[in-house]
Amino acid sequence: MKRLIAAGIILALLIAACLSSSLIIKEKCNNILILLESDSQIKEAEELFLKSENLFCFFANRSFIEEIEESFARLSGLNQKNDFAHYNSELQELKLKIEHLKESEQLKTRSFF
Repeated sequence: MKRLIAAGIILALLIAACLSSSLIIKEKCNNILILLESDSQIKEAEELFLKSENLFCFFANRSFIEEIEESFARLSGLNQKNDFAHYNSELQELKLKIEHLKESEQLKTRSFF
């Protein structure tokens, strides 16, 4: 009986960790997306992403996180060159990547079965 209680407690802790991590990632991604909506706050969005990078790497694929970092770097380069057509397309692509990161880490029933 003690083993069943211990297993139940461990299972409850794992479910709580999954739920909390999913909510934290969703909140961070939403904050980044809000900052990306304003052209003057792109740098703040990048800083927030870099602060949260270790959290994202724990739950997401490292190569995908590096793609997002590269998009932020390309944005700053395109902004310095005043290439606004490519800047806007890169910004939209970055928003889609952040949105994909948020959606991929949400808990769904198909994640368990």
